[in-house]
Amino acid sequence: MLEFKNVCKTFENFVVENISFKIRKGERLAISGESGIGKTTIINLILGIIQPDKGKIINDFDRISTVFQENRLIEEVSALKNLKMVTEKPDGELIRLLLDLKVEDFIEPVKNLSGGTKRRVAIARALVYEADLYLLDEPIQGLDEGTRHIVIEKILEVARGKSIILVSHNRDDMRDFKICTEIAL
Repeated sequence: MLEFKNVCKTFENFVVENISFKIRKGERLAISGESGIGKTTIINLILGIIQPDKGKIINDFDRISTVFQENRLIEEVSALKNLKMVTEKPDGELIRLLLDLKVEDFIEPVKNLSGGTKRRVAIARALVYEADLYLLDEPIQGLDEGTRHIVIEKILEVARGKSIILVSHNRDDMRDFKICTEIAL
């Protein structure tokens, strides 16, 4: 379980003010709102990258995997090697995942891949890490409509029975990820 109890985080002005929510194992939650309203700040609070100024965060999830807004890949190595950095799963399994996500140039250095392909590599890297909670910060931004649906289905398949927090300003994302609970900032 992850619970925020009246959490506040201030930078130059309030970014997150008195946020409270709870997500249990296997539940899905969306955090929505316009740019700059604090959605990514909540992800950083969950991960412990920053600490709240007030309130309490209780996090019982042992393993958290994240798709950040930025891909955060190692550009000089291949897609396959980016995945191997977070898992010891066999190459065949990793290649199957990459192919399922329409990443066919998995031995090419990431720096040579298109933006959409890099995004799918970042998603694949998050999915190979066997997590209890998946934090997805605008995970399908920049993907075309057909690829978007393929990627969402793969994420839902891998995360079946796991918890998901989806950060998005797109209502279609919430519908397609089958999110029932939303926190609007």
